[in-house]
Amino acid sequence: MVRNRLPVSKRTRIMRYNVTVFHTRFKASENEIDGKPERPQPLSVALNTAAPPARSDEKSMGKLADRSARVLAWVADGLLVFAVVTLAFSPIRSANIFYSVEQTWLDELATALLWISAHYFIHGYWLATRGQTIGKMLMGIRIEDRQTGNLVPIWRLVLLRDLPIMLPAYLLSISSNHDPVDEGLSILIYVVDFIFIFTASRRCFHDRIANTKVVRTWA
Repeated sequence: MVRNRLPVSKRTRIMRYNVTVFHTRFKASENEIDGKPERPQPLSVALNTAAPPARSDEKSMGKLADRSARVLAWVADGLLVFAVVTLAFSPIRSANIFYSVEQTWLDELATALLWISAHYFIHGYWLATRGQTIGKMLMGIRIEDRQTGNLVPIWRLVLLRDLPIMLPAYLLSISSNHDPVDEGLSILIYVVDFIFIFTASRRCFHDRIANTKVVRTWA
């Protein structure tokens, strides 16, 4: 009867394991005399064939951007957009473009579109080419794909990362006509989105929608 013989490499590893176990037990018998018992190594350790750890956010936790850096970048971006909108708002208001004496939802819509346009006018190029806003560049952080670490396409940043949060917040602001309830809901959207940054992965809700994360660019 012909026996199925193991491959040479596998037989060699098993022999090495047997030698390792014998050596470990012999050493353990010596340690028992000194009152220091020692266990033999597991097979996976002895053969050095343990499976690599699974890839996860926790594995790259040291690379993830600090929460404070993300907040400061967000504040810097907001102040920059506010400055641009304020400068653009004055001549438009003076010329009565998109504005009437009595504020209508069209006027509010024009204001919302002005804010959104200013955001992408200022940051769009850097988001498309570097995954960064100006505030993120100042803080040394950038947006990348959660799984691959690659640059995220601009369409994904706009449609999945920004608009799902910005659009409902702006719509509530547009329809509120200074209604404190609607304005409070608009702010609540940003608060709920930001709360998720305090999880272990440090990913806001918009990061989870777009499957992105924010990491440090500095060592």
